[in-house]
Amino acid sequence: MAEAGDFVSADYEGFAEGAPLRGAKREGVLLEVAPGSLLENKAEGLLGARVGENRELGVSFAQDYAVEELRGKDARVPGQGERAEEAGGARLDDAFVQDLGGEPKTVSDLRAKIRSEWSSRRRTAARATSARPC
Repeated sequence: MAEAGDFVSADYEGFAEGAPLRGAKREGVLLEVAPGSLLENKAEGLLGARVGENRELGVSFAQDYAVEELRGKDARVPGQGERAEEAGGARLDDAFVQDLGGEPKTVSDLRAKIRSEWSSRRRTAARATSARPC
């Protein structure tokens, strides 16, 4: 049973006004059982869910949401949890990285991406600091 702070791998498909949402069908998405939006990979509505149990979650798109046709709309997202892990219990391995659903598929790829992003941020911050008038 999913408890607050656990992570659940879930499959879902989103619907707004009865129609499927383009790009909102996902498999193996890692969601945190915590307050917040499904758009932030958080799903408090999975609290107490058992593996394999179907749940329907709601999501509200902000008025300034990037996809214009979804702005201000509410959506229903039926889904099923496939696996639950306690917070802190997930191992950082290639399977975990793949559950994140991003471009990196291995731990090495993820580490390289993080190093690159941090390096880029440090360079940007250094340029901004050196460009300030004294």
